[in-house]
Amino acid sequence: YARAKNADVMLLKNSNKITLQIIDNGIGFDPEKTNGSGLKNIKQRVKALNGELQIISNKEDGTIVKIVF
Repeated sequence: YARAKNADVMLLKNSNKITLQIIDNGIGFDPEKTNGSGLKNIKQRVKALNGELQIISNKEDGTIVKIVF
């Protein structure tokens, strides 16, 4: 869907946090207007594990997804 040609996936751990960050160069989307079942599922799972989810995306700018536990 994203038409990304590249995606970087980083998994970082420090003493008390684990961070998953995914950055792509796709077409982007409006996270506030997207209610697909995949995104809802991710939000529910992150919330259930007391994590934090941040999505930064704009049309034509790609997407950054950051999850911190």
